[in-house]
Amino acid sequence: MIDAATLKSRKMLEEIMKYEASILTHDSSIRYLQEIYNSNNQKIVNLKEKVAQLEAQCQEPCKDTVQIHDITGKDCQDIANKGAKQSGLYFIKPLKANQQFLVYCEIDGSGNGWTVFQKRLDG
Repeated sequence: MIDAATLKSRKMLEEIMKYEASILTHDSSIRYLQEIYNSNNQKIVNLKEKVAQLEAQCQEPCKDTVQIHDITGKDCQDIANKGAKQSGLYFIKPLKANQQFLVYCEIDGSGNGWTVFQKRLDG
């Protein structure tokens, strides 16, 4: 009878030790998941702040920062010949054109002016 009681208490002690090990493992997992949760919450806070900043920016009208140069000519070489030294946007009016139009002129260090054309397929 004492052997049966000893055996029973030994089994109970083994089960208690298994449960204790399981609790420690789960406690470690819970701490790890809590860290991930806290990190994700901080990322959410940061993203909400960024969204608020971007929404505030979108309330202001966009400002056009592109400079259109004053010199005009029949083509970019003509504009370069008239003293333009900087590449950028210029109005040109070719000889047979009805009206002037805006182009990008590439002006190199040697004073050569190149008209840049771009064919767009999307409008």
